[in-house]
Amino acid sequence: MRRLALTATTLVILVTALGACSSSERTVTVNHGAAPTPVYLDLGDTGPSAGDVRLWSYDATSSDGQKVRSDVIMTTTGLVTGTTDEYRDTHLVFTFANPADELIVEGVATYPGANSVLKPATTVSRSVIGGSGAYAGATGWCDSTHNADGTWTHVFHIH
Repeated sequence: MRRLALTATTLVILVTALGACSSSERTVTVNHGAAPTPVYLDLGDTGPSAGDVRLWSYDATSSDGQKVRSDVIMTTTGLVTGTTDEYRDTHLVFTFANPADELIVEGVATYPGANSVLKPATTVSRSVIGGSGAYAGATGWCDSTHNADGTWTHVFHIH
């Protein structure tokens, strides 16, 4: 009987702890217009190849009205066999109105070879790998959507 009570108590503690973890998640949304033309560095073999780099810096706005600067480094890591598509590792830093408040995102996605950005009406999920200031220690993921009208929405699911 004592063992059953201990097991039940342990189960209640675990369920409560897991519930607390999931309830601490919050979302932050950042929107911006069409991505500007990137700086393109053809660093691998001539033409589309591993090592090519695209760089952006552009303004955005959070859903609570803060100005946000987005700095992006995208590196082609490989070509998709039998297509013109490319695998690209993207590192994104979103700096909020207070420059100490940043969210950092990283991940690999498949991109159409002829374009610098995702096809319209496409969403990619990437890892939130950190943050600073108000977002210190942030983890989670970011869903980046290239909307059909050319604008972008980034929804951070952080805890």
